[in-house]
Amino acid sequence: MAGQLLLDLRDASTHQDKAAFRWNMQRLGRELGSALAHTWEMAEATCQTPLGEATEHVPAAQPVLACILRAAMPLHQGMLDVWDKADSAFVSAYRKHHDRGFDIEVEYLGAPSVAGRQLVLVDPMLATG
Repeated sequence: MAGQLLLDLRDASTHQDKAAFRWNMQRLGRELGSALAHTWEMAEATCQTPLGEATEHVPAAQPVLACILRAAMPLHQGMLDVWDKADSAFVSAYRKHHDRGFDIEVEYLGAPSVAGRQLVLVDPMLATG
């Protein structure tokens, strides 16, 4: 399904329907989050049920999902739909153009400690087409 979602997102006619574009971006985030889960280290966890003890495989550690603000928000939400216990980091940045090219200006960075944790950068890179 990711291929169909990418095709729909890249289709110029889809860009006119902003709600459909955001929805497809969120759906793509779910697809990517699910694919990431299949590669993640898992651990056994137990809980007490009304009938006894149950054991399941759960992520050994939760990632930090970093969102580049605005463009990545629907993609980030889709990832959070899968990784609902993950922490989030938020970055606001833009390209500051000058004669020799551009620099990246970071206006805001809000993040938990990422020491010893996996950081997943959630960014659709819309400018690349």
